[in-house]
Amino acid sequence: MGICPRCGSWVDEGDVCRSCGGVREVEYGGYDEYDEGDEEVYDDPYVDLEAIRYSADEKLESAMFETRANHNLKEAMRLVNSAIDEIGSYSELNDLKQWALSLKSEIKGDMEDVAADKRYEGILKRKGRDKLVHMCGYDRTFNSNDLVFRLVKEKSGFINVCYGDMKIGYVSENGGHEICYSSVSELTNLPKVSYAKYFCRYPGRYNYVPDSGWVILELLDDYSPRKYWTEIKKEIKLNIDDDLLKKRETEARKKVRQLITINQHSKKDLITIVGTSFQKQVQFKEGMKLKLVKEPDNSYDKDAIAVYVGSDKVGYVANSKETNFSKSSMASELKNLPKISYARYLTDYFDYHIAKLKWE
Repeated sequence: MGICPRCGSWVDEGDVCRSCGGVREVEYGGYDEYDEGDEEVYDDPYVDLEAIRYSADEKLESAMFETRANHNLKEAMRLVNSAIDEIGSYSELNDLKQWALSLKSEIKGDMEDVAADKRYEGILKRKGRDKLVHMCGYDRTFNSNDLVFRLVKEKSGFINVCYGDMKIGYVSENGGHEICYSSVSELTNLPKVSYAKYFCRYPGRYNYVPDSGWVILELLDDYSPRKYWTEIKKEIKLNIDDDLLKKRETEARKKVRQLITINQHSKKDLITIVGTSFQKQVQFKEGMKLKLVKEPDNSYDKDAIAVYVGSDKVGYVANSKETNFSKSSMASELKNLPKISYARYLTDYFDYHIAKLKWE
């Protein structure tokens, strides 16, 4: 009899350990018969724990990048599972294993959130995105789901959402989630005054929206103003925080101006910068000069384009639909870009950092 150096199980000489599946010949020593309390610890001379730690740590770091930068949850889960298998049951690597299990739980939760979002997106797609808009500024639950709202359009394109004469929000200017609803820039044919009714709350748990979800309104065709003012006489209380609404409206008007600036440029001339949290931190400013360097030997992405400010790497050009702003080009679409090129920082639109390429 002997002891498996991997898991400590008793095993006959020459046999494969049935507990951990070790296939190398085990090292033997100690007692021929097991006496309770007389266990001995045996180190496996064939195992380089530091090499395992380094390899597993690299996989977990990559999994974090895939989760938070690329939003590639399937690849992140594959990396985590591979790291867990590599760590095995070595007690010396318990700290790494705990991190791996915690990260796996986080990724699993993100996957469940994505599944929930997709179910709602299916409902919204069946209704038709041209019929739907996202209302911002009012995050509380309505005490009635049959409310009808007045949409009042300004010359700038900004669209206010009113209940009667009371302003309660505005139509979202975010064009980043276009599969669900129309953005302000697409509502150019909307009349100065139009009407919409409450449709649903989209949870958007994986899209970083408030806990209460997004309020989605359905646009109404040929709705009678007389009918509206008759219905509005119903006493329905809406608790509005005027200061909060004003603050959000100010931010929203800024976003509309930013969207107008973005729309003045062609998609092929714009890029989205991602991965900034993993690189040297920098405060982007409008007009800031950026250097773009292709990395054909990048082990994660052969189309990778690094973004530099001076000699500091500050991020990468987005190269997936999940991370790229819809009105800008992905790295894989910039085949004709020189190995080293330049860009100017344009604006930050929500969580997107947008820059304009300099082709000359």
